[in-house]
Amino acid sequence: MRHILGFGNILHGDDGAGPWICQLLSQMQLAVDVRIFDVGTRGLDALAVLTECSEAVLLDATVPAGSPGLIRNLTAFELEPDIGNDMHHNGLATLLSTLPLLTDSPPSLRLITIEAANYRRFDQRLSPQVQQSCQQIACMLADEFGVRYR
Repeated sequence: MRHILGFGNILHGDDGAGPWICQLLSQMQLAVDVRIFDVGTRGLDALAVLTECSEAVLLDATVPAGSPGLIRNLTAFELEPDIGNDMHHNGLATLLSTLPLLTDSPPSLRLITIEAANYRRFDQRLSPQVQQSCQQIACMLADEFGVRYR
């Protein structure tokens, strides 16, 4: 099985990029071995999902740093132990360090991040830059996983 996991809070503007991409992908017909999960902000809750697959793509927004919408595609070897400053990024770092302790054969992992323009509390809208990047990532994953529009 291959899993795509979207991390983020849809009520905090650009922080909802991961779930937003999952929503786009849910409108497409996926290969039979691909599953999509909106895992919200609690990284450790995704452990069970990750122990049931051979490959996983993790989607998340990163803190604003001057290049809104910047997409980074990282392999497991490039993942930084301290991915970010807010709570679910720390949960994601803990998740990544805990996973090898739970299984003899952890999945192949990749993290795709989008730099946020800002985090607006209680606002479900994405910034234009992040929305465009989310669409690019959804198209990239659709090509990679053989996804077809319904």
